[in-house]
Amino acid sequence: MLFENLLIDRFIFLYSVTLDLQRPAETGIKRIIWSFNLNTDIVTYYSNYKLKTEDEFKDKVYFNSRTFSLLVKNLRKSDSGIYRAEGPGGWVLAEYRLRVLEPVEAPVLTLVTYWSTGDSCHVTVNCTGGDRSLMSSCDNTSCSPEGGASTDSTLSMSVRDDIISCNHSNPFSWKSQTIEINRQELKIENFLILSEVIVTCDTQQHSTRCTQ
Repeated sequence: MLFENLLIDRFIFLYSVTLDLQRPAETGIKRIIWSFNLNTDIVTYYSNYKLKTEDEFKDKVYFNSRTFSLLVKNLRKSDSGIYRAEGPGGWVLAEYRLRVLEPVEAPVLTLVTYWSTGDSCHVTVNCTGGDRSLMSSCDNTSCSPEGGASTDSTLSMSVRDDIISCNHSNPFSWKSQTIEINRQELKIENFLILSEVIVTCDTQQHSTRCTQ
């Protein structure tokens, strides 16, 4: 099949993308069809400059009748899939597999348990980002996953200078929330979202009781 040599993977983090022909169209070509996921027509162009755009794509695409390229606008994750251009007789002129990445959501870092021993403060925290979740036990220097839980590539936990960070990321965006470990208070700060929670801790007999 001709398209096996044309299929190109493209990771997209843009509002729009232009899909060009990968193989030149014949002079005087009579018809070109761009389709989505091999079973849904997007636009059909005829040599007499007639253009038919399917209703569901009228606000989504723009077809260039000079270059035969297809502009896909207002990209969302649901626009991920295979886009193919075909000429007469099923001649494949272009084929792309688009993978649209949306900006990550700001993670939510939740304090689950807390206690102190000597000069150290220990906490169990749960970090949630999108449909991912990671629970870890942390002290002033390190974090370790609870119950042998594996870390997800889009979520990570770290500690530096008594600050626990939960990072939610993909190849094109990053957001973080932190908790500052202190025997006197735990301070939760959410980067990129202006919100702050202060939890005051009273240390009594090597245990910590916190109230907001």
